[in-house]
Amino acid sequence: LKKELELTNQKLGSSMHSIKTFWSPELKKERALRKEESAKYSLINDQLKLLNQENQKQAMLVRQLEEELRLRMRQPAPELQQQLEALFAENEHLQREIAILRDTIKELELRIETQKQTLQARDESIKKLLEMLQNKGMGKEEERQMFQQMQAMAQKQLDEFRLEIQRRDQEILAMAAKMKALEEQHQDYQRHIAVLKESLCAKEEHYSMLQTDVEELKARLDEKSRIVEKKTAAALAAAHELAELRDHSEIKDRKINVLQRKLDLHEAN
Repeated sequence: LKKELELTNQKLGSSMHSIKTFWSPELKKERALRKEESAKYSLINDQLKLLNQENQKQAMLVRQLEEELRLRMRQPAPELQQQLEALFAENEHLQREIAILRDTIKELELRIETQKQTLQARDESIKKLLEMLQNKGMGKEEERQMFQQMQAMAQKQLDEFRLEIQRRDQEILAMAAKMKALEEQHQDYQRHIAVLKESLCAKEEHYSMLQTDVEELKARLDEKSRIVEKKTAAALAAAHELAELRDHSEIKDRKINVLQRKLDLHEAN
């Protein structure tokens, strides 16, 4: 019983040591790090899924563009050329419009900066004027009225300047947004023009290959025509020679008949 009790105490001590080890600060820190790594892995896994989805979308877009390119390559060359010229003209128009917008934005920014400086100078003048009036004192009613009028007028001008600056800021933002949209449209046109150029080059190469095939077929046809002409000339010459031989043969036949009749008459006599 004593030995069993000692063994039980040893097992209990070992279990307590294991529990203390399990709940030790280092183990808690390690478990926290594992949880953090698990969270990072989950985040990376989610990002990987998003990237896979984005890649699938990009692959679908590439297939759509390839299909559009194949469809455009089936179009007639003159229509493609007209479309390319129209895109060039629109591209030049967009470039001019973007340049005008940039100049307008620079001009507006310069005006706003000038108005801000003017507003700041007036603020300082008003402050100095108020200080002068306050130093003189406001004992008289006329000075108070003049002070109030000047203050109201200055406040009105300040409000007008602030509204003007806000309006110009909004105009600049609107023009910047429009310019950004035009630049994006310009880039789309540039990409479209590049695709059309590639399509046009491919069609020109295909046309050149067809032209070469046609020329080769024409050369073969001309060669066959020359062979046919030679054979026709040879056949005509042979027919002419045969006709001459027939004529000679008929003449000889007639001569033979004449001689035969003479021979028959001679034998009869």
